[in-house]
Amino acid sequence: MKPWIEAHLFVRELSNPPSPIATHDYELIVEERNGRMRFSKLSVNHQTEYLLSIPNPASLGLPEHIQPEEEHVLPDLFLACNLALNQACLSNLESGMPRPQVNPLQRPVTVEHTPMGPRISITATVSETVHITVVAKEVLNVERVLEYFVLLRRLNRHAVSTKSPVPVVNISKALSEFENAVTATNRLTIFKNLYTALLLAANWDGRNRKGRQLDAEIVSATGISASEAQRWRRIFDRTKHEDTSDRDVKEFIQGLANLPELITPLRSAAKVSILDRLHRILGEK
Repeated sequence: MKPWIEAHLFVRELSNPPSPIATHDYELIVEERNGRMRFSKLSVNHQTEYLLSIPNPASLGLPEHIQPEEEHVLPDLFLACNLALNQACLSNLESGMPRPQVNPLQRPVTVEHTPMGPRISITATVSETVHITVVAKEVLNVERVLEYFVLLRRLNRHAVSTKSPVPVVNISKALSEFENAVTATNRLTIFKNLYTALLLAANWDGRNRKGRQLDAEIVSATGISASEAQRWRRIFDRTKHEDTSDRDVKEFIQGLANLPELITPLRSAAKVSILDRLHRILGEK
């Protein structure tokens, strides 16, 4: 019997956007015993392609009459997956880049041990350039995905209107910014989307917190240090406003250089804050 949903999706590490000289071999280790969601690895390119199969609506706790293309099922499911992941991101968007032709020469290998497991980098000659293959893995807990999916369905973020409460509108905006971040292919855009998501979640109640008051709210919601909250805010401010001093220029340039190491903790903070507010709105805290 044909599955209720069959969708192609593409996986990569969020802090490493698609590049013409890089291949991302990302292994999703799916924790699932009941066959409600199946991920079949298809190919490896600038992103890793998977086929997502879901046997029936009941697998997601939905009524039998709902069709996959209706009710924003796939966008909410993909967003739930991205809320459940820490390093990887998935979407239905291809990179649009041609596959590099690798010259099968000697491939020096380096292994970096991270909390998420080993990351292996292999370099090979591509004409006169260098080609990099990044091998990484992450566990995807299906129970957590389904928990977040149910929250998103209850929020009904796609139906906000002038009659919607301010917290619902603000957290819906935050979710959209988070969604934009995990589908973006530029580190600066990813950073700006993630920080905007965090800012909207911090000000979910309609209070327009700024500066150190905003930092304090972010620290309270996420547990990060005040210095880190201030660092993110100042880099974000430099992306929006003109530079008026050498210090501004230095902060902006250093911020750009540090984006690869900032994205993962910023994503984590945005997730924690969004989920906390989401539970509060739905009366679960």
